[in-house]
Amino acid sequence: MKVIDKKMLGGKILYLANEANNWEDGSPVGAGNIAAMLYGHVASERIQLNEEFIWSGGPIPNPKRVRECIDHMLEMIKRGEVSEADQWARDNMDDCFNRIKSYETAGDLCLDIHGAELEFSDYRREIDLEDGIASVTYKVGGTRYRRELFASYPDNVIVFHMTADNPGSITFKAHFEREIDNFERICRENLLTLVGETQSGGHKFEIKIGFYPEGGCLGSTLDNVFVEGADSCTIYITIQTLDRSRRKAPSIKKIAERGYDAVKEAAAADHRALMNRSDISVYGDDDAKAYPVNERLERLREGKSDKGMATLYFNFGKYLLIGSSRPGTLPANLQGKWCTHINAPWNSDYHTNINLQMNYWPVETANLSECGTALYDYINNFLLEPGKKTAQECYHCRGTVLHHVSDVYGMTSPADGIWGLWPLGGAWLCFNMWEHYLFTLDEDYLRNVAYPYISECSRFFLDYMIEDENGVLLSGPSTSPENSYIVNGKEAMLCMSPTMDIEIIGGLLDFYIEAEQILGINPEMEQQARTARSKMPPLKLGSDGRLLEWMEEYEEPDPGHRHISHAFGLYPGWSITPDKTPELFEGVKKSINKRLSSGGAHTGWSAAWVLNLEAHILDEKGTASMFHKLLTKSTNTNLLDEHPPFQIDGNFGGTAAIAEMMLQSRDGIVRILPAIPEDWKDGSFHGLCIRGGYEADAEWKDGQVTSFTIRSTVGSGKLTVKVGHKTYKISISKGKSVTRTLSAT
Repeated sequence: MKVIDKKMLGGKILYLANEANNWEDGSPVGAGNIAAMLYGHVASERIQLNEEFIWSGGPIPNPKRVRECIDHMLEMIKRGEVSEADQWARDNMDDCFNRIKSYETAGDLCLDIHGAELEFSDYRREIDLEDGIASVTYKVGGTRYRRELFASYPDNVIVFHMTADNPGSITFKAHFEREIDNFERICRENLLTLVGETQSGGHKFEIKIGFYPEGGCLGSTLDNVFVEGADSCTIYITIQTLDRSRRKAPSIKKIAERGYDAVKEAAAADHRALMNRSDISVYGDDDAKAYPVNERLERLREGKSDKGMATLYFNFGKYLLIGSSRPGTLPANLQGKWCTHINAPWNSDYHTNINLQMNYWPVETANLSECGTALYDYINNFLLEPGKKTAQECYHCRGTVLHHVSDVYGMTSPADGIWGLWPLGGAWLCFNMWEHYLFTLDEDYLRNVAYPYISECSRFFLDYMIEDENGVLLSGPSTSPENSYIVNGKEAMLCMSPTMDIEIIGGLLDFYIEAEQILGINPEMEQQARTARSKMPPLKLGSDGRLLEWMEEYEEPDPGHRHISHAFGLYPGWSITPDKTPELFEGVKKSINKRLSSGGAHTGWSAAWVLNLEAHILDEKGTASMFHKLLTKSTNTNLLDEHPPFQIDGNFGGTAAIAEMMLQSRDGIVRILPAIPEDWKDGSFHGLCIRGGYEADAEWKDGQVTSFTIRSTVGSGKLTVKVGHKTYKISISKGKSVTRTLSAT
């Protein structure tokens, strides 16, 4: 076996042997609000920069006539004119759908490096996932060069460091590029200041770049900075929008005075503390770990084994989450915080019909709970009040509402066309908020953070749902996200109470009722919620036993659709389980299999969702197949998810799925190794979290769990632990742990 270091064996080094010709092949670093992508060549390196508030546009008023149009469509639907209502909406509601603007790149710092055009060897790119540092190393002649890039959350700065093992070897020219270059440039001594503006909205942002060479000389013009004959050089970069950023840029001079090593260690220690909270290891195939990631992916396509990819993928997902979502920042968008465009795909926005929610699926189980605070802060401070206006102005309802896209300006109204008539985005986000409570049992959080939004979302649906002639409460007109069906020989999207609506609204009301039981804030509304919950329609199975996506059994024009919305109750919801709803459990299994046999899971995030679903139908063959598909069909050479194009939700969904294969906790039942692929015969995990305030460790050999430990963080009581076909009843006091050593079966 080729000798490789412990970090690589432990899946904490992402290694690539080729230059990064394209941005999509680069090495991302991030500190929540700021981010960078390192890519390029030995002779020309680029550092592409982002700051979370560099976003075009501004607040958008709610569209008019939405309520009027909805009432008209409801009358048509009551008459059985469903496809006609759908077409009427397409023909008459264009002014009812808003369009948002894009998240933008800050631009690229470009380095032309003297001497690097010569023949080079031993090229290597790495991301140290544990310490949060991207690096490039190579040799030219007898000199070895190293470049390091990281983003510091403690210091709110991006740092690039160049060294060589022969003195006087660092010579380069630096300049700044952006597709829309409207910068005011000021270069004084070693500090380049650029003030730019978004393409619309007039939002100014400021980039400061400080150059600190050791030895050699430094010079500059208005457009270029030159360093010649230095022993090393450190570049400090700060970015902020002048009207919106909540984390203000620090003084580069003061940061530099502390020295590169001190700044680096502070950033690494902060990052490391989060990364090392949890860990998973699948043992075996150590030889494969010596290959660069692009070759490892190709070997998988050729049918070769690489069990260590599970560990690497899990660690990379945590790395990206830490880099794009920290307390005091905005949540991760469609591309995390890494965007090279002025006009990004799907505006790099917040899609709330799965994508934003999927970004946060691994937060609790992977023991990164505080990374979720960015999402909850965004919900309460950016969406709650605008959503109240939308509820009133568009629906004449109380409470708050959110549709399928949003931005930094708090847009909550219908958008993009007929599929924008889906007011469930906020209700789905309540599942993320409730999960945090279930894992932490933090009553202060429940009262002050989760309850305000959950209660207002519930209030909206109490007003929004309408009673049919049989006394059943229906939602609509709505859609099953982005999917359509055939009715009366015509394709339509609009419907009443699609399965996902029932699952989400039902779960929302359940959360609200339980929160009221704990907090006792509004007993009258609690009773209203109980009554409404009892009048909601049940989920239905079709003639072939599949869980229906709509209330009726319709033909599907796209049976392999990328969304699998009716499976929501299995995951990320939990209304469908093998223990409590066995018939629905079998029905959703059949629905998933039908979707896959028809070509489903053909985008990165969709494959990640199906991987989680396969974990929850406890199908080890399904998880093996889908994880292989995710890696070989929807993953770039640097492990970034490909929708295509790059979209980060697949990474986060895949990370969550690996944790769910190893540990699940629902209905008071903890399952250890419920759905790992058969060839993951030996391994361990540490620090994965359980609902109710617990953490778990486990080890297994030859596919059999040899020991497990459950630790209380805040929880106490009795747990049912299922390991294979065995069940263990354990009791744990707050702050204590229980370990079981298991005999082979």
